[in-house]
Amino acid sequence: MRSTNGKKPARNKLPLKRATEAEKEERTLETMVLVVQGETTAGIKEFFRTVHDISWSHALRYLRIARDRLRDENGLTDEFTLEDMKVQHYAIAMRKFRECEDDKDQLAALKHAGSIYGVQAPTKIAPTTPDGKQSYSPVKEALRQLSVPELEVLQKVRDRIDAMQIPPGSRTKRSVN
Repeated sequence: MRSTNGKKPARNKLPLKRATEAEKEERTLETMVLVVQGETTAGIKEFFRTVHDISWSHALRYLRIARDRLRDENGLTDEFTLEDMKVQHYAIAMRKFRECEDDKDQLAALKHAGSIYGVQAPTKIAPTTPDGKQSYSPVKEALRQLSVPELEVLQKVRDRIDAMQIPPGSRTKRSVN
């Protein structure tokens, strides 16, 4: 903590004011919409910090209230399973899709609904051999198809290249992969 030498520190911000009940209700509804849209906790905190100039702890309070209200409105119990949660989230996303008038919002709601059950295409596919057991490398595949004399020629070429790059006296033999 900085020393103030007996003086009160200067505040650059206006004094904080309490939110009215109407503002609290509006912020809770905004948070519910963000939760239904699948926004992360960090994203919700960032939204409140930038749009409403609210601290992260208050944003977390609105988030907790919104999640509790969503749970109560959808009749969730203690025996609520992951599959039940998927069904509820899918229903909420489809309701959001029907309520939206903007095409962009409808597309986002459909994308979220599809992501609940893994309908969307993967963003990255790891290349593997047809049997799926080993990673696919075109170089290794090409080396497997070479004959023994061709491999010996490649080994000689590799040795000559290594001899040109490595100073004399520190040569080591490398094996063929």
